[in-house]
Amino acid sequence: MCLLAWFDPLGAFRPFLIAAAAHELGHIAAILLCGGRIDGIRLGLGDASIRTGFLTYRAELVCALAGPAVNLLCFAAFRTRFSAFAAMSLLLGAFNLLPMRPLDGGRLLRAALQCAGRDETALGAASLLTAAALLGAALWASARFETGAWPVLAAAGVLLRVLLAELREKPVAFPETAG
Repeated sequence: MCLLAWFDPLGAFRPFLIAAAAHELGHIAAILLCGGRIDGIRLGLGDASIRTGFLTYRAELVCALAGPAVNLLCFAAFRTRFSAFAAMSLLLGAFNLLPMRPLDGGRLLRAALQCAGRDETALGAASLLTAAALLGAALWASARFETGAWPVLAAAGVLLRVLLAELREKPVAFPETAG
């Protein structure tokens, strides 16, 4: 993280870090307000995860939506005074709403499918299609706007992460016996 901050010519790292912290605090607050238990928090280079006790599907909907909701509220509240933070909040919130399994949008779709009594196989297809669409958009934008390889590499990384998530997905908030 120190290297990212050091090699940040645009000054985007600090606003992103604050937006990410606000996002995760939104999840934590929602879990606690829903009566959930936090068993652990893992912060990685490209992600964060909160391990919880059992949550009902409706509580999972609320908790998954809380992080992006906090980001969107931060955007609305700070867009004129702290525009970099507001922009990072908007981007982080919108990205996390994409219907891909490792993201909040994937958790939302999974919980909604379970609440409706539907099979969650559609979630895997939605995750892969969304990641493939991101890669296609990155390829197009890279060629159209001559942005170089960074958008394509980032989108390929997202696609790889989705594929890995599909291979190792294990219920955490959704035990097999939950209903």
